[in-house]
Amino acid sequence: MDTTTLIIGAAIMLFAGIVRGFSGFGFSAITIGLLSFFYQTKEVRPVILMLEVLASVWMLRDVWKDVDWRWVMWTFLGLMIGAPIGVWALAYLPDATVQVILYSAIFILAVTLLLQQAGIVPKFTAPDWVVGIPAGIANGLAGLAGMVLSLFLLSSGRTAAIMRASMVIIFFLSDIYSIIFDAGFGLIGQMQLQMMAYFIVPMLIGISAGIWIFRRTGERNYRTFAIGLVLVIAVTGMLRLVL
Repeated sequence: MDTTTLIIGAAIMLFAGIVRGFSGFGFSAITIGLLSFFYQTKEVRPVILMLEVLASVWMLRDVWKDVDWRWVMWTFLGLMIGAPIGVWALAYLPDATVQVILYSAIFILAVTLLLQQAGIVPKFTAPDWVVGIPAGIANGLAGLAGMVLSLFLLSSGRTAAIMRASMVIIFFLSDIYSIIFDAGFGLIGQMQLQMMAYFIVPMLIGISAGIWIFRRTGERNYRTFAIGLVLVIAVTGMLRLVL
C-alpha cells in the first residue's frame, strides 16, 4: 500500500468505526464500498471481516446485557446456510457481477422498508432462520449481512439497544464462520494481514467514539439514523453501478 492509500484507508476506518460503534452495523458496507475504488472486493473483504471480529470483541462489554439471544441463534442458523454460497460466488464471479447483485438487492430492500414505513406495503415477516439465509449470502459476498438484517430488525419493533447489541453478536459469529471459508478458498494472504494491522487502531478509535455517542443520543435517534444509513449506502452503490 502506498502512503496516500494508507492515509485514505485510515480515514475510512475511523469514520466507519464511528458508524459501527453507534449503530452496530454499517462498517463493512462503508469500508468495502470505499476501498473498492483501490482494490477488488475479494482482496479487501477478508480484511474487513477480520476487523469486524475485533470490532465485535471491542463492543462486547457495552452490548452484552441487551442481546436477543433467541434471534441471534436462529438467524445464525440461516447465516450458516447462506454464507458458503456467498463465498463461493465471491471466489468465482467477476467483481462487477458481485457489485450488481449486492447493491441491487440492498436498494430493493431499502425501498421496501420506506414503503413499509409509509404503510403502502405490509411488513414482511419470516422465520428468523429464513431471514438469515440472504444475510449469509450477502456476508459471504462482501460482508454486508448488516444491510439485510438491519432492514428486518427495523421493522420488528425492537428497541435500539436490542437491535444494536444483537447485530454485534451475530456479526461476531457470522464473520468468524465466513473467515474459515475465506481461508479455505485462498482469499487470505500476507497482503490481507498487513492491511488489517494498518487499520486496527483508527477503527478502534472510531468505535469508541461511536459508543460514546450512542450512550448519549442513541435511543431517540437510532431508527432514523439506521434507515438513513441503509438508504445512503444503497443509493451510493446503485450510482456506482451506473456511472
